Amino acid sequence: MVFGRHSGFAIPSENHAIGSVWQRRYWSRQRVSPDDVGMTSTTVSHHADSPRRRSVDADLVFWTAAGAVIAALSRSLGDWWHVPRAVLLDGGLALVILGPVLLLALNRIRPLPGRLVAAFVVTNFLLAPTAWAAAAFGWLALSRPGNMTLAAAGLVMAVLGVWQLTALRSSRGVS
Repeated sequence: MVFGRHSGFAIPSENHAIGSVWQRRYWSRQRVSPDDVGMTSTTVSHHADSPRRRSVDADLVFWTAAGAVIAALSRSLGDWWHVPRAVLLDGGLALVILGPVLLLALNRIRPLPGRLVAAFVVTNFLLAPTAWAAAAFGWLALSRPGNMTLAAAGLVMAVLGVWQLTALRSSRGVS
């Protein structure tokens, strides 16, 4: 490698190994053949992975958005649902922070493991009836609108769980 005298940058020389960062690029000789376009292993795994990924991403995006709304409206929702403002603010901010962190972490995983999607399914299917029972029996001492919102959150969990289960089963070829 030859270094430029005035610029301080490395100038590539002819005798570098193939794949070197400084290798000269001969674009006319490095064209992708039409048979190879769109057929890389990353592309293939991404297409097979996309229904599972969309369902998990939708789950995280929804709860992040819900957390943002709850945190932003914590004062009025706290009065309406008979919940301390600090509890709603803390819970909402936790969702706002954890949602994007998990989305970024999951974006680094290719393909998305079926076990991870199954964990989302199990979590949603366990939390949905728990939320319904808490709303129906008044376990959290919420107002009527608070219990209705909790029941609606349980419904969202059930719908997301069904979507994730369907995506998981279809990606495994199970009918």
